[in-house]
Amino acid sequence: MKHISSIKKTTLLLPLIFIILISGCTIPFLNIEMPWFGNGAVEYEDDIIIIKNIRPSPSASIVSGQTLTVYADIQNIEAAGGETKKVSVSMYDYCTNLFEKKSCEAGAEKKDCENIELLPRQTKQIKWELIAKDVNLKVPCDLKVKVTYEHETETITQITFIDPAVLDVRIQNQEPWQIQGSSAIGYGPVKPYLKVETQQPVSAGTDAPVSLQIKNLGHGYVENSAIKEIGPIEGEGLSINCNPSDDYKQLINKQSSKYFCTVKKDNVDIEQTFDLRTKIKYNYEFRKTTKVYVEPRPRV
Repeated sequence: MKHISSIKKTTLLLPLIFIILISGCTIPFLNIEMPWFGNGAVEYEDDIIIIKNIRPSPSASIVSGQTLTVYADIQNIEAAGGETKKVSVSMYDYCTNLFEKKSCEAGAEKKDCENIELLPRQTKQIKWELIAKDVNLKVPCDLKVKVTYEHETETITQITFIDPAVLDVRIQNQEPWQIQGSSAIGYGPVKPYLKVETQQPVSAGTDAPVSLQIKNLGHGYVENSAIKEIGPIEGEGLSINCNPSDDYKQLINKQSSKYFCTVKKDNVDIEQTFDLRTKIKYNYEFRKTTKVYVEPRPRV
């Protein structure tokens, strides 16, 4: 596995405005539901780059020979303090039997639509001109636009080890001893989930099973349905053994298969908590469609 360069500290230390702390809360303008909290997890929002709207002009219905101008508003919805993203925009389906398409223009600079820089909370307008071909009947067309970008998402999960003798005393004294580790699941549409698959705290010197699964929670698509890079599972002072293959990089029905590792700490002083972390890199697509019509020329 390739090692991915460190994500800026702001990835997980975002302002609290990003953290939804109420179970079942929905972000109204995006209809994003954050379905679970209260199980020791803090989960950040999913979508980062969206297509706010697509607007055909002068209207959604034009006559053969007319020019249809199509505007798309692309927005980086990260709050201030987030990252500037480079995005590429394309109209990947425009009914070539109905239209001839001129080149794409991004903003007043009239640049092409590759590697457009979007600051947090910034919106840029993209424009295409389509010339309607001759038709004999009114014909519909779904114009399809996508914006693509690269992103990294990091997850940190806690694992706690306990001295075996201390654990025995707690059990003998019928003291409560089980705990639940916390997780911070990073900002981005695709997230790596690290889960300790056994009771905690784990007895020192014991191999603790840990799973990694990747899920697409955004409203878009992973390019080629595959994660580009998955960083190693790391934890300072821990022995970690994994036998992953490339199969777990593939997403089927918006999630990967799980793969498993073992984590071990030989000796601890009473009880000690460690951070397990991993990060993933992927290309993501957000798509939007609008319907237009081409009508025959008026009869003279």
